[in-house]
Amino acid sequence: MPDDVEFGPQYDAGTTVLGPLNRPPDRPTSGPSGGSANGVGYKGVVSIHAEHPFLTPEPDRDPIRRARGRLNAPVTIWASGSERDRAGLTVSSMIIAEGDPGEVIGLVNPESSLGESIADAGTVAISVLGGQHRQIADVFAGVTPSPGGKFRTGRWGQTEWGPVAEGAPAWIGARLLDGEPERAGWALLVRARIEKVVLADLTEADQALGYLRGRYQFPSW
Repeated sequence: MPDDVEFGPQYDAGTTVLGPLNRPPDRPTSGPSGGSANGVGYKGVVSIHAEHPFLTPEPDRDPIRRARGRLNAPVTIWASGSERDRAGLTVSSMIIAEGDPGEVIGLVNPESSLGESIADAGTVAISVLGGQHRQIADVFAGVTPSPGGKFRTGRWGQTEWGPVAEGAPAWIGARLLDGEPERAGWALLVRARIEKVVLADLTEADQALGYLRGRYQFPSW
């Protein structure tokens, strides 16, 4: 990370709570023999079902969404603005197009504040997340609460393109191309010209953060 990026104080929002899309369906919510995971026993019988309690019934599942879920996707934070005007969102639907200049293209939830922030600022900072950023990913996806705002979780440095996450394996600064973002399906298609790329030194112990079929993956770099 370059020396000209200063990071704010660390704030821990607490233990990450996995939402319905992230909790493995076969993960028990209590310990063996009807006891809780922390060793406190319960009276009576506790049933543990193999099926996810919030899983959409098979006939009602969107085949397009299911096909997308079978693509091993990156996990990134797209952020824009500064100070109180900062906005950010966890984004997995993105591609980087090589060229001179290169471009980055992403799909953003139109109901999020990020689209408006990018339009106002004209720039976006994209943090590629590593395995240690799982909690940040959940917060910016709206799965885990963050008292005081999303940017109170983790440490963030301000750049001329927007906020970047400390310890990101890579981050990209990009400028929005002229014109309003187009629609792609239900999403906003954001297309920006890459102006800055910063790569961190990685070791064999470092892990990437991926997303596949509603679960995080932690492949080695």
